[in-house]
Amino acid sequence: MNVIKLAEITGVSKSTIYRALNGDKIKDSTKQRIIDTINENDINFSFNGFETGYDTKVKLIALVTDTNYRNRAAIEQIKDRFSENGFTVIEIDSETVKNASEKIEHYLSKNFRSFIFMGFEIEEKCNEFIAAAASDRPVILINSFMTGKNIYCITSNESETISKAVMKLSDDYGHKNFLYCISDKTAFGKKLSQGFEEGIKLSGLRRQSFCSADCISRNTPSEAIASALKSNPSVTAIITQDEATAVAAASAAEKLGLKIPRDITIVGLKGNETALDCNYSIAYIDTKTDMISDMALTLTIAAINGKKASKHIKIPCSFIQKKSVAKSSMVYSHAM
Repeated sequence: MNVIKLAEITGVSKSTIYRALNGDKIKDSTKQRIIDTINENDINFSFNGFETGYDTKVKLIALVTDTNYRNRAAIEQIKDRFSENGFTVIEIDSETVKNASEKIEHYLSKNFRSFIFMGFEIEEKCNEFIAAAASDRPVILINSFMTGKNIYCITSNESETISKAVMKLSDDYGHKNFLYCISDKTAFGKKLSQGFEEGIKLSGLRRQSFCSADCISRNTPSEAIASALKSNPSVTAIITQDEATAVAAASAAEKLGLKIPRDITIVGLKGNETALDCNYSIAYIDTKTDMISDMALTLTIAAINGKKASKHIKIPCSFIQKKSVAKSSMVYSHAM
């Protein structure tokens, strides 16, 4: 039985099932209902708060992630994809690994078929854990790279694609002043920042050609972006690190009387198929989340079954323009 089926039978959400299996705080009555369902369906399980027995019949996958990872949709998609194929995915906070928590030995002792690492920078402490985990099972690294026995890597080129998008906006569409809404407080953000600055450099633009809005750490990103646009009226293109910020940028521009894409072009990273399906005309970097989750599943199943699998798969991102990019008007004024 997978998590999706367990949620249906129990009558609770998938997220509640995941929280329960990971030992997070939930109502005692809900927890008992899940335990009863597991027992009634003859599933022997023992993990964190659940002590209902443990049996190798349960196909466990450990997914080590950063709880603040900007693309939770990608994480949920991977969980769903594995669950649909009969696996039970347990999410582990990356801080447990980074802080060399005593829980590490606990996790390594469990009969996880595979460990998947996603959404954070692999540090030295992580390397030891990865090597230990890979000693007797496959380990999948998503958007990180490391070599070794039983270690398989899936990487994508968001940084390079952002660089090319900036160059195209500058060289082909005349955009010379950008608003940059990407946090460099995370490993992923730093990677995107490097791509953005590389695009500015390759386009022959000065560093003064762009400004930034610290909207990632605020509760009102739309207001932060609006403030940045008012202070920098020459901006004709906005680059954002995720779907939510792209939509917030579109809302801010609209409130200032700017038409998209006539007056301003907005580009966001898109992690799933529907997140940018809104009334705004937003261009996006397609991060191929579907392809990543498919490859993670394919690699894991092949490696578990002892079949030959590629050690490094590169997923190409794409800059999707549609009709959401226009020539820069170069000069316009904000309604102050």
